[in-house]
Amino acid sequence: MILGLLIDLGCKSALVAGVALLLSAAMRSRPAAERAALLQAALVASLALFLLAPLLPPLDLAVLPAAESVADVVGTSDMPVAAAQVSHVTAAALDEADLVAMLYGAGVVLLFARFLAGLWTLLRWTRAARPAIDPRWQRVMDQEAVSLPRAVRLLVSPYAATPLSWGIAPAWILIGPATHDRPEQAEAVIAHELAHIRRFDWIGLVIARLATAVFWFNPLVWLLARQWMREAELAADADALRRVDRYDYAEALLAVAGGRMAHAEANGMAFARTALARRIGMVLDGGGRRRMGPLVPALLLAAALGTAVPLAAARIVRAAAAPKTLLPLAPQAPTPPVPPSLAAATHSPWPNAMRSAGGAAGRMLKRLGSGIKGGSAVPVASPGAGGPDDQRTAARDAPATIDGSTQDALAAEVKREKEEGAAAAKQGREEQRHGLGEGMRGTAVGFRARAEELERVANLPGQSSAVRESNLAIAKGFRASADDLDNKADKLTGG
Repeated sequence: MILGLLIDLGCKSALVAGVALLLSAAMRSRPAAERAALLQAALVASLALFLLAPLLPPLDLAVLPAAESVADVVGTSDMPVAAAQVSHVTAAALDEADLVAMLYGAGVVLLFARFLAGLWTLLRWTRAARPAIDPRWQRVMDQEAVSLPRAVRLLVSPYAATPLSWGIAPAWILIGPATHDRPEQAEAVIAHELAHIRRFDWIGLVIARLATAVFWFNPLVWLLARQWMREAELAADADALRRVDRYDYAEALLAVAGGRMAHAEANGMAFARTALARRIGMVLDGGGRRRMGPLVPALLLAAALGTAVPLAAARIVRAAAAPKTLLPLAPQAPTPPVPPSLAAATHSPWPNAMRSAGGAAGRMLKRLGSGIKGGSAVPVASPGAGGPDDQRTAARDAPATIDGSTQDALAAEVKREKEEGAAAAKQGREEQRHGLGEGMRGTAVGFRARAEELERVANLPGQSSAVRESNLAIAKGFRASADDLDNKADKLTGG
């Protein structure tokens, strides 16, 4: 059941995230790189839970007390009533499961769509960027990137409000025109962004986005991803301080402090003003120069995965009930074999009285045939051949047999149930597609609202041409993403 699976994964991911956040808080005196490695290992473990939970064989932990069985609560004569009640409860649970699955899927799709739209925007920014004109930027870039085995390219993009980096091989560093006009900060900016590239922080950012997408209903996972981003920035600062004078680096941080985040799907140098005191303090007191051991990330990742595997398979269940002595049941007459035409109808919710009615009808036909053979249309009671009760029973059961066949009625009921089930399944699929389409259209509306806000800011008096063009270009990107989401929603819903 989807609801039970989500509750199980939510509790396990909350446990992993909570323990990681507590350990990170206890490691305040350790290097920021170690804290970032711990939080990133926890994000990987959360994704491992999501992938392994449906695949691993369950590891039952009998922690909950045993529950009474249905046979202990309901008598033998009441079993048809209990079965009918269970069938109604099962149908209601299926409807609830479909609703939960649709809500969960809509959240995952929206977050993945936002992530893919961000990647597309980064790709457009990179394609529209140009190499740095000032030779000091390229000289510093050549000096710092010589030790990297991967290709790294420095580009100037009019859309990059603050320096950012993304990609693996090749990796890109994008700076804005305002940053390009301050070549004295080239050493600090490039050292910071190359630190992100050396540490593969962009892969960590993608992992964080995937974890928050599949566990969007768990606030602790969102907090875990946000804390990792903060620690990753501190770790990049510590790595850059080994190459740049701390006062020059502090000045570069002040230049980008409080600025707008360059892009949510890239590693940027900008940060909120609330983190300014901590980052500047760490830079000036030299505390960020402490290094992380080379084996720490691998050990933390191995420990996280080693914990995630048994945790994904663990399942808390009720303890087995103590055996009870049952009274022997009275012997019953053997049940005649079920005809093949009725074998598929055993799941029907019809009462068992229909089968007994068929038996009574058969006996009545037998008596009727005997009467016709003896010259009478109605069987007459005789001593030793059935009394008045048998005649009344035959008279009451006769219409059930003469009007039609019990087997045909059951077969018709089974056919009707199959048709209704197929129609309900088709309607459920249509509603699911409609819900996903409406979610995409809602995201598109949000993108267009953001575009209108940027266009309004761009048209305010006193704006420079570079800022105005940047805002208009970003607004255009939002509108393009909104149109793309609308097209996908139309294809999904057939509208």
